[in-house]
Amino acid sequence: MGSRALPCLVCASLIASLTTAHAQDVRPEAVAAAASEDERAEAGAGEAEADAEAGSEADGEDGSFVRRGGGEPLPWGEDWGHFGGGDYAVLAVGGVATIVFSALAPRGDGWTTRTGADKSVRSALRRPTLQRRQNVRDVSDLSLSLLVSWPFLVDGLLLGLWYHDSPEVARELTLMAVEVQFISGALQAMTTTLVGRERPYVRDCAEDGRLDDADCMGRSRFRSFFSGHTSQSFAGAATACVYHAKLPLFSAEHRRVDAGLTCALGFGLAALTGSFRIMGDMHYITDVLTGAVVGTAVGLGLPLLRMRGRAEVPTGPTVRIVPQGLGLGLVGMF
Repeated sequence: MGSRALPCLVCASLIASLTTAHAQDVRPEAVAAAASEDERAEAGAGEAEADAEAGSEADGEDGSFVRRGGGEPLPWGEDWGHFGGGDYAVLAVGGVATIVFSALAPRGDGWTTRTGADKSVRSALRRPTLQRRQNVRDVSDLSLSLLVSWPFLVDGLLLGLWYHDSPEVARELTLMAVEVQFISGALQAMTTTLVGRERPYVRDCAEDGRLDDADCMGRSRFRSFFSGHTSQSFAGAATACVYHAKLPLFSAEHRRVDAGLTCALGFGLAALTGSFRIMGDMHYITDVLTGAVVGTAVGLGLPLLRMRGRAEVPTGPTVRIVPQGLGLGLVGMF
């Protein structure tokens, strides 16, 4: 499954870098860092007018700083790690590994045995007709897309960048979510290619009259272990869970409730996604359980390693200096 999610994840990483850089450029702090007060004075009225137009989104009519979405700014913890060169290397290696191993033919003489649990769970959950199994597979694609995109699209870009107007937090959350998915996708692609386990539906290809079907004859029939839909769904759910536990993305007042609901809903939907893969006869229970373990380990491990401790969100009055026209002004939050 890793190759399906790869294009949107690449786009997300680019969006995170470009939009965050742009957001930092238009904020007053970045303008102040780029030019001193003397330089702005020498530029004359024309440059001052251009600066005012560029900063119109950030400054209100009274000179106060107006945030895009109305949320309080989120700090990135002082002890938390930052996305750097090593992480970009991981993205590159993970992306290449996912593409290469997804393109390679899996072993055709690989794993064909089943455990007792594989047989019993398949018998209990497998949909009775081919059409129903295909419908369930489509639903699993939708739930997968939601869980993969949530940490970077909603938590990173929508909440971090727009609602809280915190470019640094948005960048770190978005790129870390993409990195988690690249690692999870690479691990799944390598394993499924090297193991070459036969998918459950292959046993019924003759009964369904599909001996000449692309699924029954193609290379994908040997990509059962382990479930990519499940691993990347759990990776997305775990990542979002950590984000909401560490930062008040929705509400600082109801932070614990927010984190609890996010974790419960995320892992619940991920579990449903794994069940859908069994119902659609694409995986055995051992494929799904392994995917859940791998995805959760990656989705929890990377964010928790980087976000050790907890960022302190300012709750009292704060005052800062921002540029205004040719001078400086004080902006406070009380």
